[in-house]
Amino acid sequence: MRYLLLLLLLLPVSKAAIYLGTCEGWVFDQAGNPVAGAEVNVTVLNCQEGCFQQTRTDSGGYYVVANLNLPAGGEVRVDARKDGAIGSNTGTADSYQAAEVNVSICQAPPKPQLQPVQDTHNGSLIVLNWTSEQAAELYDVLRVQQVEYINVSPSWLLHDLDFGSYTWAVKTCNGSCCSPWASDSFTVYNNPPPKPQLQPVQDTSNNSVWLNWTESKDPDGDPVYHNLKFDGRIEANVSPPVLKEGLSFGQHTWAVQACDPWVCSGWSEDSFHVINRPPSPPVLKDQGPTSSSQVVLEWTSGQDPEGDQTYDEYWFNGSLKSPASPPQIEKGLLDFWFYEWRVRTCDIHGACSPWVSDTFIKYVCVCPPCPPCRPSGDGGGVCPPCPKPCEENWVCEPWGPCLEPGIQFRECIDLNQCNTTCKKPPEWRRCQPPEKLEVKPAEVGWWMILLVLFGIFSLVLLTVMLYLVLKR
Repeated sequence: MRYLLLLLLLLPVSKAAIYLGTCEGWVFDQAGNPVAGAEVNVTVLNCQEGCFQQTRTDSGGYYVVANLNLPAGGEVRVDARKDGAIGSNTGTADSYQAAEVNVSICQAPPKPQLQPVQDTHNGSLIVLNWTSEQAAELYDVLRVQQVEYINVSPSWLLHDLDFGSYTWAVKTCNGSCCSPWASDSFTVYNNPPPKPQLQPVQDTSNNSVWLNWTESKDPDGDPVYHNLKFDGRIEANVSPPVLKEGLSFGQHTWAVQACDPWVCSGWSEDSFHVINRPPSPPVLKDQGPTSSSQVVLEWTSGQDPEGDQTYDEYWFNGSLKSPASPPQIEKGLLDFWFYEWRVRTCDIHGACSPWVSDTFIKYVCVCPPCPPCRPSGDGGGVCPPCPKPCEENWVCEPWGPCLEPGIQFRECIDLNQCNTTCKKPPEWRRCQPPEKLEVKPAEVGWWMILLVLFGIFSLVLLTVMLYLVLKR
């Protein structure tokens, strides 16, 4: 049982190492004579394992190798060499997984010596030069980018090459074999121009700006032009400075790139804002308390800092008028009513000043009645003149604090005690309430806690000592 288990374990290993494919043949020199002691390498093409065997020819120039993973119809390549002579050939296995491949080897010419081509920016004319052995039966083969040219001579010319990398190689051949390839690579390059240096545009209230930059110089000496991109629109082949007029208010982005005839640099970018500053606030003429049923409200309009055309917006008692011009006449005022009116100045581009407001009170002043007429002895009557109206003299205390709904109060008294309110000043007005202050609870330090604990401990100790003294 133990030997059976060992056999089962070894069976897959042995099977994986044994293949049935074979390859045999002869190695000949250029004259057709068998070559003894030649090194032979046999390689199965399109193979993963068991693909290679190596041997030497016997005294008759014969070789044979086995244990190849060579299926029926599979291809095999045989390389042979001896004393600098080399050769190769391919063959196909028959239905018995056997291939017969004969190889002729020859003494290859020496490998050519190439003159390396330096990287260059100018691909209009490239000269390929090399040195190779010269003999009547020898010729050179040139390969450029996988294209071969047979029987060529040095100083081979390449014209008008595009930018890119190129590989070229040369080998020397006789009638039977060739030397190894001698290869070289070079690049026809083009360096892009550097990014232009922009002169930043500052935020402005002007609707026209100049765009300027420092022109770039191409590192390869190529001619350079510049493209301008303004708010996404590209203008080709422009020169600084460039004037942009009629700009809208808001942010504008511009960028410039430098280009040679083949490639461009990255974009250098800058942004700025065209600012529309609002007009100054208007100045209202104060409208005091009145007993009239109509008022004439006047103001002086604000001025625009950029000199733009302006207009005023007028608001009275919940009604808006735009545009409006001073003075505005308001009629039909209600008795004992509080009125507010506001004005602001705007420019034609939509920027407006803050609202400026004023308030007044419409009151009713009633004169005291005249004394009644009394009859006289002749049948007539005597009407005494009306007393002179009392002249009100009001004195008010300072305004109180601004309360939550945004109102201030004060109290006013008439020193002459006329019992009329024709000229009584307002006792309340609107105001901006102050922000609430957040009151944080006081933080108790650790030292205060220790002090409290020490006090409690001292009190307890004193009580205990007093108790012991009294007990004695």
